[in-house]
Amino acid sequence: MGNIAQTAALLGIVYVSFFLLERALPLRRHKARLLPRLLVNTAISLTAFAAAALLVQPAASAMLGYTEGRGFGVIPLLGLHGAAKFVAAFLLLDLTFQLLKYCARSVTLSTMRVFALLTSLSRCKAEI
Repeated sequence: MGNIAQTAALLGIVYVSFFLLERALPLRRHKARLLPRLLVNTAISLTAFAAAALLVQPAASAMLGYTEGRGFGVIPLLGLHGAAKFVAAFLLLDLTFQLLKYCARSVTLSTMRVFALLTSLSRCKAEI
């Protein structure tokens, strides 16, 4: 229970710090009053933390236990130990991140191309 209290205290300090910083140096003009914004932000934050604590963390722990117990994954197949295992895991994680970034950029560019095509088609149709 001490770990939860430390995490809650740290999050509280971070939230209050950001709140005070935002009040001192606002990045945009506020459209709503302070109290309704605080209530909405608090409700969303509590919902997100509850979902993480009740759903995500147990599911992730169960999956980690399952994969560790069965030697599932690329790293166990390589048979590496110690620092080599760490370096291989880091490089594979980095490769995965780079591939995801590439795919996201490709999807964005493809979406932009489709949107441009549809826009030009609608212009052609309007001119006919």
